[in-house]
Amino acid sequence: MRIVKKSVMITFLLSFGFACDSPRNVCHTRLEYNEANTCSLFLLAHAADLQRGVDDPQFANLTLYLCFLAEQRRKKCDEKPGIIWFGI
Repeated sequence: MRIVKKSVMITFLLSFGFACDSPRNVCHTRLEYNEANTCSLFLLAHAADLQRGVDDPQFANLTLYLCFLAEQRRKKCDEKPGIIWFGI
């Protein structure tokens, strides 16, 4: 019975994808899927608008701000320790 409980617990932790990694890598992975992905999509949309001849300064400022936030979060991720830990 103990083996079953431990197996279920390990499976549960591994289902999150961050079960055994450093806080820095976890932060970078979350950043990649959230802020960095949003920044890339907005840059692509802005470039497509410029190709069509549409210049929207508010959208350009929003894109710049989102990419600035992603860069600030990346710097915070670099400050986290790179020691491997066990947890979510």
